[in-house]
Amino acid sequence: MPETSSLIGQPIARIDGRVKVIGAAKYAAEFARPGLTYGALIQSTIAAGRVVKIDLSAAKSAPGVVGILTRENAPHLRPYPDDLRKPGAPGENRVPLQDDEIYHDGQHLGVIVAESFEQATYAASLVRVTYQSQPPKRYRSNAATLTQRSRLRRTRSTLYIRRRSKITTRSRHIRLLRNGTRRTGCSFTSAHAGSNNCNESLPTPSGCHRKMCESSVLS
Repeated sequence: MPETSSLIGQPIARIDGRVKVIGAAKYAAEFARPGLTYGALIQSTIAAGRVVKIDLSAAKSAPGVVGILTRENAPHLRPYPDDLRKPGAPGENRVPLQDDEIYHDGQHLGVIVAESFEQATYAASLVRVTYQSQPPKRYRSNAATLTQRSRLRRTRSTLYIRRRSKITTRSRHIRLLRNGTRRTGCSFTSAHAGSNNCNESLPTPSGCHRKMCESSVLS
């Protein structure tokens, strides 16, 4: 028979539980290592177009900046495999920092490395990018498909609500008949029609009204 560990089913003290609860625990990003640097991304502010110029003069003179990587000095990287570049593949299908083309808003145009995260973020805010913007591409087929799906969902929801309403109304009719209620003409008259409890008037599917006593509703 396989050996069973003595730890299974036994209470084990979480030695890290207390420091995590009081906020004193350190995570990977909080360990200060000698010579550790931080990065901040330079991102595009347009959805489609081309980068004409990236002005890094102010960012280079910012305090704490170690280096700046853009498409001008980035190493040449091989493209991703075909399985990752085919339409519908998850994730990014192009290697970053390889050309000047802008394919979407927030595209990575570079990274600034500094001695602290705050210094890297500040230096990234000093970068000025000149664009040659173009109208963004619109995928009308996908938008039309999503619109049709949303309409279909609303139609199904409406049919479900109507069906539930009919079932509820039918069950109330049956319950009234079982409690001695008889139907005359286009209205429902209860045996307790003269009592003070018959104070509720509800519309029926045919448009007429029926009087229902509280005893029939609660039954």
